[in-house]
Amino acid sequence: MLNELKQRGVSKVHLFVSDGLKSLETAVSKVFNQSVHQKCIVHLQRNILATVRSSHKTEIAADLRAVLNPDDEDYTKSMAIEQLAYFADKWGKLYRHIKKLPDKEDIEYYFNYLDFDYRIRRMIYTTNWIERFNKSCRRTLKIRNSFPSPEAALALITSVAIEKGEKKYAYPIHNFKFEEKFMNETCSIH
Repeated sequence: MLNELKQRGVSKVHLFVSDGLKSLETAVSKVFNQSVHQKCIVHLQRNILATVRSSHKTEIAADLRAVLNPDDEDYTKSMAIEQLAYFADKWGKLYRHIKKLPDKEDIEYYFNYLDFDYRIRRMIYTTNWIERFNKSCRRTLKIRNSFPSPEAALALITSVAIEKGEKKYAYPIHNFKFEEKFMNETCSIH
């Protein structure tokens, strides 16, 4: 898929954001070696919290928020890795999967958002908005059940996209202007 994008004319991608697809970081680095790959923080949080006792969930979630900390302008990736080690030391005695977090081979891909301006971090650290859009499209198509043509289905999906764009996803994309990495070259953000 990445090679097809390149063949179709995509010469550079500044940032890939994905869920935990295995080995995607390897494929990205082979095809678009200048790109940054961010793995979804929300998926990481869900995976960590899914197997902890309900009596610990609130405290673990709070400690995890301190590790991720996207809104602190001065918070860096090295600080996050250090906080993660502290988090793993604190909770790793009770939960083996938390103890192993700092040693995960792909852990640095979860903190690449911290290399960007703090004003856009929340926009780029998760794939949830894409998943929410896909869920809305599936729900809308399921209700209709059949269409006279593929164009009719596409028109309906387009109307869902417009609706979501006007309501749920109406946050200011202009915040990308704060990130110099995106502005060094001709870059189109839609």
